[in-house]
Amino acid sequence: MIALYKSRATISLILLSLLLLLYIASPQGIEPRSIHQLWNLGHLALFFSISAVILLERRQQHSDLRSEAIEALLYPLLFGLLIELIQPLFARTADISDLAKNGIGSLLAFCWLSRHLAQPKPRSLLLKIFSLLVFLFMLKPYMLSRYDEHLAKQSFPLLSDVSSHSELARFQPIGIHTQINLAKQAAHLPSPALAIQINNKERYSGVSLAHLPGDWRGYQQLKLSLYLDGGHTQQLTLRIHDRLHPKGGNEYNDRFNQKITLSPGWNHLSINLAEVAQAPVQRAMDMANIVDLSLFMIEATPQTLWLDDIYLQ
Repeated sequence: MIALYKSRATISLILLSLLLLLYIASPQGIEPRSIHQLWNLGHLALFFSISAVILLERRQQHSDLRSEAIEALLYPLLFGLLIELIQPLFARTADISDLAKNGIGSLLAFCWLSRHLAQPKPRSLLLKIFSLLVFLFMLKPYMLSRYDEHLAKQSFPLLSDVSSHSELARFQPIGIHTQINLAKQAAHLPSPALAIQINNKERYSGVSLAHLPGDWRGYQQLKLSLYLDGGHTQQLTLRIHDRLHPKGGNEYNDRFNQKITLSPGWNHLSINLAEVAQAPVQRAMDMANIVDLSLFMIEATPQTLWLDDIYLQ
């Protein structure tokens, strides 16, 4: 009996630890991005564990499949919904995708640990196959990010030539109305490029290369190409910062900022990385941990820019 209580106490402690880690701690700002995807799968693992404990601890109390489903599926789902609803009270954002992961975790436990689905019947087999397919679908973002991180590592010092859809995940639009996509066909494009659709609905519009190999030590130049349509020059800002920058409050003088005048047609830019290293006023840029390269316009007119071939030299 004492051993049973100790076992239950250990399980409760593990579940509580997982709960606190998922809903209080967060790996924000940590690279590679696959860590974020793996972290998000923790919701699935937590609710799989919760439902598994219910199914195993109360195995004899579940007289039929319905009673198992209510306790192992419905109760955890309501618990997860309650957590999402109260998160705004703690300066966090509710996320419907987290609720979906919670439900899938419970579903996996139910399909594989239910006493009433243990018999090799067609219904049981179909439910297990379905749960596995859903689980593999949930793994897709993690596997894609791992694959693209492998490609980025293999192609470094090329940061991106925007040649495939997998590379789009490295970029994030600046501005909620800014759209980015892979452009493959245009008269001025010798190869695929990133099309950045700028708008005039917000002050800042552009793109950020937010997932990139960050050790830039030993390189002298950052190279990139931008195509500007139309007959007028345009002003663009290039911003680069390291891992320490957000911890310092994202101050303007704690990062590299450079105004660039774009001419119509292709602009092949070269940035001196020695200037990047010396850009912060009160310290040196950590060139071993560069985490963001951003290009944006301020109060721009609606237009499309094309970005290609970002690499170190």
